[in-house]
Amino acid sequence: MKEFKESGLVFRFDDRWEVYQLDEEADYRQKICKQIPETRCIDFIGFNDADKILLFIEVKGFRGYGDKKNVQRLTGEKDDITVEIAQKVKDSLATIIGGARNSTNLPDVWKSHVGHLNDNGNLKVIAWVELDVSTENLLRRAKTNMSTRRKELRKRLTWLTSDVDILNTRAYNNELEGMEVSLI
Repeated sequence: MKEFKESGLVFRFDDRWEVYQLDEEADYRQKICKQIPETRCIDFIGFNDADKILLFIEVKGFRGYGDKKNVQRLTGEKDDITVEIAQKVKDSLATIIGGARNSTNLPDVWKSHVGHLNDNGNLKVIAWVELDVSTENLLRRAKTNMSTRRKELRKRLTWLTSDVDILNTRAYNNELEGMEVSLI
C-alpha cells in the first residue's frame, strides 16, 4: 500500500493504483514552475489501469480553521475555492502534456495518461474538503453546503469531465476501490 500525508489526512492506495504527489515531481517543480512561477497543481494524480481511471485529487483541510475567510472561500463570496481547484486541474493537465512531450523523469507515465485521455478514458476529479464541526456550523449559518460547491466545480470543469466530486472523511465510504482516507 502506498501512503501519502496531506493536510492532516492519510491517503492510502493499494497496488491497483499508480499515484504521484504531483507538486513533488521534477517535471512539475523543475520545468513548469521555474518557467511559469504562477503555475499550481493538484495534490495527487493516480491511475488505475485495471479500472481505466485517471484520478486528480486536490486536498483542502479546513479543520481548526472555522474562521470567516475560509467560510467565504467555501461559499464563493471571496476567493472562490472552486475557481482555485479548476485552475489547478488545468495547470496539472498542462504538466501531464508537457511531461509526455519533454519529460526526463517520467515520460512513459505522462504518455500513458495522455493516451488514456486521448482514448476518451475516464477522468475523475475529487476535491477533498475536510471540515470540522465549527466550520460546518458556520457554513450552515451562511446557508451553503458542499453539494452547492460540487455543482459549481462540476460547472467549471465541464470542458474536461463531468465526473467531479467533493468529499471528506464523513462523506466517503470507500466508493473508489483501492483508496482509503483517514485523519491523522
